Amino acid sequence: MTFLPSVTKEQQFMKTIEKSRGKLGQLLLEKKMVSEEQIEEALEVQKINGKSLGDILIDCIYSQ
Repeated sequence: MTFLPSVTKEQQFMKTIEKSRGKLGQLLLEKKMVSEEQIEEALEVQKINGKSLGDILIDCIYSQ
């Protein structure tokens, strides 16, 4: 008999989050909520400070 390791709800949630990474920018572009230039700038900032793309874009909105 083989026992599969139990997967907690937290582990399932984290797997879902990991699969969705990188899609925020694409979604915002499709909805025409940001431009490609804004995404590119936010990704450059992300390389420097390591913040999430969403946080960077929110910071940009509130700093205007």
